[in-house]
Amino acid sequence: MEFEPYTPSAANPWTRDLVSHLARRSGFHASNAQLAYWHGLGPQNAAAQIVGYPSEDVELDSQRLSRSGGLLDFAGDTEHERAELVRGEWIFRMVHGSHGLRERLVLFWHDLFAVQESKLVHYPMVARHMETLRSVAGEPFGQVLLDVARDPAMLLYLDNRISTKAAPNENWARELMELYSLGLDQYTQKDVVELARIFTGWTSRGNQCESFEFKEDWHDKGDKHFLGETIRGRSGPEGFQEGLEALQIITRQPACARHLSQNLLMTFADPNPESHVVEAFASILRSEGLDLRRALQTLFASDWFYAPDRINNLVRTPVELVVFQAKALGIRNPDLAGLHRASRSMGMDLLEPPSVGGWDHDQDWFSPMAAEGRLQWAQRVAALPHSPHPVHGMPAMDFDSLWNAGDGKALIENLLAKLSLWDVLRNDLESLHKLWLELLERDDEQDWPPAFRREAARLAVLLTLSLPENCLC
Repeated sequence: MEFEPYTPSAANPWTRDLVSHLARRSGFHASNAQLAYWHGLGPQNAAAQIVGYPSEDVELDSQRLSRSGGLLDFAGDTEHERAELVRGEWIFRMVHGSHGLRERLVLFWHDLFAVQESKLVHYPMVARHMETLRSVAGEPFGQVLLDVARDPAMLLYLDNRISTKAAPNENWARELMELYSLGLDQYTQKDVVELARIFTGWTSRGNQCESFEFKEDWHDKGDKHFLGETIRGRSGPEGFQEGLEALQIITRQPACARHLSQNLLMTFADPNPESHVVEAFASILRSEGLDLRRALQTLFASDWFYAPDRINNLVRTPVELVVFQAKALGIRNPDLAGLHRASRSMGMDLLEPPSVGGWDHDQDWFSPMAAEGRLQWAQRVAALPHSPHPVHGMPAMDFDSLWNAGDGKALIENLLAKLSLWDVLRNDLESLHKLWLELLERDDEQDWPPAFRREAARLAVLLTLSLPENCLC
């Protein structure tokens, strides 16, 4: 049976490599101290600790205040420049946050409930949208749908802001079922029409304001027949309840759990989960009332999750890639290293997905554009200023510390381990070491002065970050 609890044994021990697998999938990266802690807890307790993150991240908030205050308090000259601050704030949270699963779920929802900053235009609406996704990151799916349905950015992006009883707009109704909750062929055109009528009057205050409003006089108060059920029409403030009832009907559909199961498994476990696996995880979601955190706890503690076929079988998105590498290499002030611009150069621009369907994944991140972007990012990291101590106001790296293991071969092995590439490339260590020496135009490693050793470490960073295997997670 799928998703039986993983019980370590002599033949199948709970190793640090498996803990690292859990850390990469449930967040972006974990320190050696955190990995050691989870290793000591065991798979069941580690999974519970990861999904049980608190509502507040006190350490993160302290860092934000001590470093620069509220990044979003700084006004730009244009709405787009101010939206860049939202991207920068999000990157700050990804690289400095204490609870990786929270921001990993925010990224998951941003991909599913895709909106484009270029269409929203108004900066406060973009900021409010990110606050909405973060506030519901680990909530049950029904609550997520409700908050997204009331989000001014979504109301504007899918045109429900102008949906009235005289002219119901079907965009939100269609995407709510097709992309967000049920999938293709799980509803009829009649259901789209009726759902559009149900959500008439769900709008926002003014043309660019970031607050929700239900306009009673815009709402169609007639009865609706939706997904085989009748919703009694209501007038006045009670008309809002029709939308709540419709969302409850949607989440009760068997297809809803399957659709959510498919998306979660493809994001956290397997790019092509088999249908019986999708159904098995959907059953868990149903039993947990579509509570993501409880379902993910079962996933992260399951024997299926740690099977050899699940290890390094996902392809990182560019955002996941740059955040992981910045944290793994110990870049100081990584949020100032232009991570969101690096991700953009690889084809993933936060807050600007290519369509309402979000990004394509898996093999798409091996495109020539993505490869060129990864090389540019590797060059940028390798050229960072050297600093053995914490610095303020700029990104930096301690390149000398990478030599702590000894010679050049140990240097490359150290980098492969930091980047979780050792299991994948251990058999290539000799050839990588040889290539590194050739690029340095050296035959041996005798009597290298400190300055040259530092440049050699920079080249080792460039070489290892340029490897396509970095995309594997």
